[in-house]
Amino acid sequence: MKKNIIIGLLLLVIVGCSNEEISTASTEEENSLDWEISNEVEKTDSANLGEELLLKDLRINDSSAKVIEALGKPISQDELRKVESSNFKEIVYEQQYFLIKDDKVVGYAIKAPGLKTKSGIAINDTLNKLVNAYADRKVLKTDSTYYMYDENFILSFVVDDNVINQIGLFDLESYLNMSDWTIDDLLLQSEPIINERKRDKDNNELVDISEVINYFENVGYHIQVKNRMISDTIGAIYAYNVVVNNSEHEVEFYGFDPKNEDTITKESIEEAKKTGILNPHGVGIPVIFNGNIAIFIDEEHPDKNQIEKDFIEFNSLSN
Repeated sequence: MKKNIIIGLLLLVIVGCSNEEISTASTEEENSLDWEISNEVEKTDSANLGEELLLKDLRINDSSAKVIEALGKPISQDELRKVESSNFKEIVYEQQYFLIKDDKVVGYAIKAPGLKTKSGIAINDTLNKLVNAYADRKVLKTDSTYYMYDENFILSFVVDDNVINQIGLFDLESYLNMSDWTIDDLLLQSEPIINERKRDKDNNELVDISEVINYFENVGYHIQVKNRMISDTIGAIYAYNVVVNNSEHEVEFYGFDPKNEDTITKESIEEAKKTGILNPHGVGIPVIFNGNIAIFIDEEHPDKNQIEKDFIEFNSLSN
């Protein structure tokens, strides 16, 4: 139960706003909200996470009355729960959701097109762009939410099918308090997202997964990232399961660090390049290498031969 509350705050409430039972009369009263848009992508100071997602007229710690004054009558305004001496409630608009604690704004989540963070990330941007934009931060993932935090704030991105569809900024203490979580509870449910582009600054031979995907899309394939997989077991820096041309048969990409000094990993890669079998710990994965990237293609994939041919011809991998 507790595990689902925090995701509900970021995702379920706004999704619920599209329900046909909601009166359209109330949404018509919602005023347009001018966003604080940054035209230049800039890296943010670690102490400034609270400045990443700014509304031009509203801020965290503003009163709930100011929200309603700025945006008009909400779709709903409901009591959520009482935690110790604090009352939490929500104020919901068609594409904005505000978390209120003791009549003060302690967070908001937005789905409005055109919204952009100070680091240049907008609704409908890709997950790869998000991770690269925040290369200087530790990005974590829990379920479909990617987030980063400092001592005061948590910035969250809800990602669906590799595309950002919601961005939120919350007061960290209130965010955790609302869900009866500690920061350790949250971290136990999370996994770090390794930024391949950041690693590439120190290693020119490592190719970012986005370059591989962009290459295949430019050649004419339809690529959809299905999920990121655990990569440590085969000694890879990253591993992705992707859908190619809408086939149910799997295709996977693995990226390896050529500077990895682990003996088992190095021997496994050398052997795989000769035999076509990646076998670091008895796993036995049939792969093709091109530089430091390997690809696995299900034998039943209808485009297997052409995918292999195009993968081998990707010059950026072997340079």
